[in-house]
Amino acid sequence: MSSEVEHTDERIALVPLAQIKPLPFNLTTIDLKVKAMLDAEMATESRGLYKIDPITLRRMTPEEVEAAKKDYPFAKYEIVDGHTRVDIARRNGWQRIRAYILDVSRDEAFEINYRKNKERGTIDPVAEGIYFQRLVDKGIASHDIAAHFDLSEAYIVEALKKAVKSKAARELIAFEAYKHGKLSGKLLETIASAPVDKQEALAEAIIDGKLKPKEAEKAKEAIMSGASVEEAIKMAKTAKLEEEEAAAPIEAPPTIQPTIQPTIQPPAPPAPERISAKPLTVTGLQEIACPRCGAKAEINWTRREIIWK
Repeated sequence: MSSEVEHTDERIALVPLAQIKPLPFNLTTIDLKVKAMLDAEMATESRGLYKIDPITLRRMTPEEVEAAKKDYPFAKYEIVDGHTRVDIARRNGWQRIRAYILDVSRDEAFEINYRKNKERGTIDPVAEGIYFQRLVDKGIASHDIAAHFDLSEAYIVEALKKAVKSKAARELIAFEAYKHGKLSGKLLETIASAPVDKQEALAEAIIDGKLKPKEAEKAKEAIMSGASVEEAIKMAKTAKLEEEEAAAPIEAPPTIQPTIQPTIQPPAPPAPERISAKPLTVTGLQEIACPRCGAKAEINWTRREIIWK
C-alpha cells in the first residue's frame, strides 16, 4: 500500500483512501439505481480506478489535520465532490482513488459541493438547509444567500425550515432515503422544528411509524412531553383516528315514509235486472214478466195501466 500521493498527470493524483476524510456534512443524495450502477462499475479497484471520473479534494490545514486525528488519523485531504464514490471504493476494498486536489478553504469547498450537486439535481434537502443555516450563522442575510446562488428568498426560507441539526437524526433520515425514499418536506420541517435533543427520537418515530405530516405533529407533542418512541407512535395514530371519527359526518336517521292505506272503493251497485218484455201488439198492449218471481203482467200503453195476471 502506497502512503504517498502519486501524480498521473499535471492535474490528477492517485490518493490513498486512508488520507481522505469527508466534509463535516455532505450535500449529496443519490438515486438507488444510479448508486447500484456505480457500485457495479467499482466492484474492484482494477476495474473501476480509471473508469470512474476523478473525485475532487481539498488540502487540509495543519489545524484541521490535528482536529481530525481521533477519527481520521491519516487524513490530509477533505472531499469536495465525490463522497459516494469514496464510500463505494472503501466498501469494495480499494486502496487508492484518482482525484483533483484544490487549495481552497472549507467554506469554498462547501460552496463547490453545493453548486455541483445543485447542477446534477442531487441535493439532499436536509443538508441544503444546514448549509444555508451555516451561512446565516455567519451573519449572511437570506436575501444575500438567494442572490449569491440565483435563488428566490422564499426558497432559502423554506430550505432553512428543513435544517435538522441533530447528526443522529440526519443519519436516520439519510438511511431511510437510501432504503425507501426521501421524507417529505413537511416531515423534515417537523423534525427540524423540534429541539435538537428530541430530533433523533422524533425522526425514529416518524420513520418506524410511517407517520403522515399531521401524525408527525402529534408524535412531536408526545415526545416533547417525555413519551418514548413507541408511545409517541401509538399516541399519534390514536389521535389521528379520533380526529377522523370526530370529523366524520353524523348520519341522519332514515326517513320513515308514512304507510299509505290503499283507498277502498265501495262495491259498485249491482246492475239493475232487466225486465223481459214482449213487443207491443197492434192494440197497444205489451206483456212483461218479472225476472225474479216470474209473475206476468200486461201493460196497456194507451190507457197507461198494468194488469197483473
